[in-house]
Order: sequence, then C-alpha cells, then structure tokens
Amino acid sequence: MEYGEEDLRVISDLYDGELLDLDRQLSVFLRDLEVQMSGEPYLLLITSDHGEALGEHGQIGHVNTLYDEVLKVPLVIRTPSTRDRRALSKSSERLVAHVDLAPTILELTDLAPWHGMRGASLVSQTRPRTLLAETHKPEAPRDLLCLRDEELKLIYDPAADAFSCFDLVEDPGEERDIYSARASSLAPWRARLRSHAAQAAGGLSLIHI
Repeated sequence: MEYGEEDLRVISDLYDGELLDLDRQLSVFLRDLEVQMSGEPYLLLITSDHGEALGEHGQIGHVNTLYDEVLKVPLVIRTPSTRDRRALSKSSERLVAHVDLAPTILELTDLAPWHGMRGASLVSQTRPRTLLAETHKPEAPRDLLCLRDEELKLIYDPAADAFSCFDLVEDPGEERDIYSARASSLAPWRARLRSHAAQAAGGLSLIHI
C-alpha cells in the first residue's frame, strides 16, 4: 500500500497523540508511585516492546522490517543505588536487548541469575555486543532476521536467501545497501543467520546471541 504525504502526516499526528496521552498517564503513575512508596527505595524500569515505522522505508507499523525505527525503543531505569546508577550510565550508549532486562533486574535486586539464563546484566556488561533481531510469519508478511553491532547491520530474508547490509555510522537511516561491497567480510554473520533461520523454521524460539 502506498501512502501519500497527507496520509503520513495524519498517521504521524495520531501516533504523536498516543505518545502525549501515554506521557500524561505515566506522569500520574509516577506521582502516585512516589506517594505510595513514601520515601522507600524502589526499582523502576520503563521500556517498550517495539518501535514504529511511520513512513520510513515506505512502511507503516512494526512487523514488516528490521530497520532501526522498529528496533530502537526507550529504556529508562531508576535505581536508588548511586553505585548502580553510575554503572548503568556506562551502558546508556551501548547496544542492549530486551533479553538483558531480567539479568539486570536480578543484579539490581541482589538476586542470582538462574542457570542458562540468556542476556547480560547492564550493570556489569562491558564487552562489545552483536545482537540478533527477527520478525516472523504470520504476524509479519515474511520471515526476516538480522545481526547488528555498533557499526553494521546485516538483514537476511530466508525465503529469498537474500542479504542486505547497512553502515549504521555513515548511513543511520539505512538507505544505502552496501552488501555487495562488504559481502566478502560477512561470511561468519551469513552463516549464523542461516543457522538461526533454519532453527526458527524448526520451531525453536531465538531471542539473542
């Protein structure tokens, strides 16, 4: 479906209205929370399950692509510990994933992670990350998977066995596919994406690597 300029303006305005209402409701919640806690320390975490395409790459919604307008979400963590706030501030510009939230909450509350737990606590995680994202039928029109680090994103379409690659530093809007120029250096990522796609087709749930 093609969207005209007026269509996109209306859709964007409606989305902005939803965000404004959310902001108001969140303000009420936070005020009530302060009253209820009566000065007691508490941990607060606010995030979202996905972003939203509002015309970028010709798309509306959040299941059709794996571009950053769909993948990037806010993450706010309030902790009473000054030490933990300092540690978390070091993660503010790093790649993180939803799967990191559970181990983060456990560490912030002095609880041990369980055996085989996925993800990494944002309090102590310092090494560079390579993250996996995916979208699947029937919610999406097609299966897509991607790997990304701070600089590159490689998107894989299993049905077509096709790849696209974007330089996230030079091209943050992901407008210029540079796969043909980078293909020779991407063999490990291609292998991992094909492997994950095969496992997902077999019914395994993949969250992150």
